[in-house]
Amino acid sequence: MRKSRFTESQIVAILKEGEAGVALSELTRKHGISRATYFNWQAKYGGVSVSELKRMKGLEDQRLVSRFLGPTHILLPIRGCGS
Repeated sequence: MRKSRFTESQIVAILKEGEAGVALSELTRKHGISRATYFNWQAKYGGVSVSELKRMKGLEDQRLVSRFLGPTHILLPIRGCGS
């Protein structure tokens, strides 16, 4: 998958500019994106603040780690425990 030129925080900032009333044609020209990209971002990130985005990313990372380790990591014996 291709890496985005923009971070999620930058995308949210661009969307906030659009919500503030900047014309779409000016916004897309200024940032070098297409109208379709803007509307895709709006569908994905619309109404999300940067802090909420970071919190969701943290929850997603935790979910991936727990999926990778699975439930068996709880059952593993701890070394040096004396048992």
